Amino acid sequence: MKNDFGDSLVAIYISSNEVGTEKSYPDALKKYMAPIREKTPHLNLVAIEEFGGCMKIMGKPSVDLRDPEKVKQWAESVGEKLQPK
Repeated sequence: MKNDFGDSLVAIYISSNEVGTEKSYPDALKKYMAPIREKTPHLNLVAIEEFGGCMKIMGKPSVDLRDPEKVKQWAESVGEKLQPK
């Protein structure tokens, strides 16, 4: 990571088809986020989330596990966490 982010509050999200279902979510969270936490234990993480993605074949979605409402709710909660106290 080029920036150590100092004391900044950090929110991280991943978008992947692997996290688009309740069954696969816990394992995918570990798979993608554990390495980030291990490499950057100093980060002041305020939010970590993963969202389902979309895979296109020939320009058309073949698998679409996106959930715009979940993304919106997460973004709003992150905004609240980043407000000055």
